Amino acid sequence: MEGICASGRFALVLGGDCTIELGTVAGFTRANAEIGLIYFDMHADMNTPDGAPPGALDWMGVAHMLNLPGAIPDLVNATGKIPSLEPSQVVVLGYRDDQATYYERRDIERLGVRTVSIAEAAASPAAAAQRALSRFPNPTTTLLIHFDVDVIDFTDAPLSENPGRNIGLRQDAAFAVLQELLKDTRVSALTITELNPDHGEPDGSTVRDFSERLAKSFR
Repeated sequence: MEGICASGRFALVLGGDCTIELGTVAGFTRANAEIGLIYFDMHADMNTPDGAPPGALDWMGVAHMLNLPGAIPDLVNATGKIPSLEPSQVVVLGYRDDQATYYERRDIERLGVRTVSIAEAAASPAAAAQRALSRFPNPTTTLLIHFDVDVIDFTDAPLSENPGRNIGLRQDAAFAVLQELLKDTRVSALTITELNPDHGEPDGSTVRDFSERLAKSFR
């Protein structure tokens, strides 16, 4: 990843769970890039083992990048820089407050982490994307996009590992957001997470449709 960043090439990272973003951020950090992370996810992933009931790390990635109290030291140090990111370097796009834990809501307010709601993204995908991009006015900022497939409503496209029914974006709206984000020439990496092909149609058509939409988003 560090080599891709240094060479100016675009990185497409296919995860895994949401903690894969630590690797993307690590690579660009080690290449001394000034980073802005657009976290396109209805969840802020700002939980820690100490702050919420123990569970999968996939809802804790941002907490470790921000070095929140209770984070696991080995993950906090994944980039060699502590914290990996400052709160001002993160925007959560597609955020649903009613899907956040008390701890996440508390720390979003305490740290001033910027959010763009899922309601805004549903009402005007392009405007929501531009609002997220506007948080990074510096023309030399390297932008990374984290795209958690669970921001797409499971009833519209059954793709995500953790199904959320009647709470996500329609797939059309999600890809309209992504396409608008990718128009910004500062975007250098896209990380896609939490896609479970076994939840789609047995003939693979759900994943093919997603892949075709993804390819068109780069045009």
